[in-house]
Amino acid sequence: MVWFTAKFIASHNTNHSILIMEDYILVKVSSRHVKLRKSSIRYIEALADYIIIYTDEGKYTTLSTMKKVESILSDGFCRVHNSFIVNLHHVTLIENTHLYIGKIQIPISRNRFKPLMTRFEII
Repeated sequence: MVWFTAKFIASHNTNHSILIMEDYILVKVSSRHVKLRKSSIRYIEALADYIIIYTDEGKYTTLSTMKKVESILSDGFCRVHNSFIVNLHHVTLIENTHLYIGKIQIPISRNRFKPLMTRFEII
């Protein structure tokens, strides 16, 4: 059975728990590997040496760094705080110090507010 149909853009790095594909990432969760659509990722939160990936389907915890994840999810994603990366397509409201993804409030660092706002067209 063929499970992956997306072409690979980068090879698996054994130092991290994430495999990169065009529209998907493969995340190691415990002893399983979970295939996640990038578009289903709402936001990512850092928790010590782990990250928690919040998706439309649920949340997944894996061993990785925010820097690594930020480099993988460059298009459509923005680091808004040392502990948070958000999918810009899911952002529903932006204030000076916080943004919202639905009812979830996520902090915005002072030095990351301006770069965040440049990612949107404002009318």
